[in-house]
Amino acid sequence: MNKTLFAIIGLLVLIGIGFGGMEIARRSSSQGATPLDTSSSASVGSVPDEQGAATETPESVQPSTSDTAVAENPAQPGTYTMTEVRTHNTASSCWSVVQGVVYDLTSWISKHPGGAKAIKQLCGTDGTDKFVGKHGGMEKQEMTLASFKIGILAQ
Repeated sequence: MNKTLFAIIGLLVLIGIGFGGMEIARRSSSQGATPLDTSSSASVGSVPDEQGAATETPESVQPSTSDTAVAENPAQPGTYTMTEVRTHNTASSCWSVVQGVVYDLTSWISKHPGGAKAIKQLCGTDGTDKFVGKHGGMEKQEMTLASFKIGILAQ
């Protein structure tokens, strides 16, 4: 009995949440905007009230200029020369190039399942042949490598 009652209450809550979300979407679309509309005329630091008019956000909760810049311009990878990559040839600063992409592998050295030596030998070099020879076509390893991307190699 109790399980059935809890299941019914849970279902009603979910239905209520669903209709609440539909109400938000309906209000937004009736005002000519989608819930994620970024084309609003409201300025940074303002929040639309229920009628869509902009109201100022207190300065204490406004993002800093640097936060705003990051949000508007997601991190763009840099462009590096091979000369610059070669200067990062130690365990304390280990960059490597694989297929024209520059990776900072410093934090991966101590975590690499094949041992630190396998990564240290790539520091400051084009490690394409070694990486592709060992891990080419292996999705997990390629995804792990991608997480260390810092830029591309200048042509």
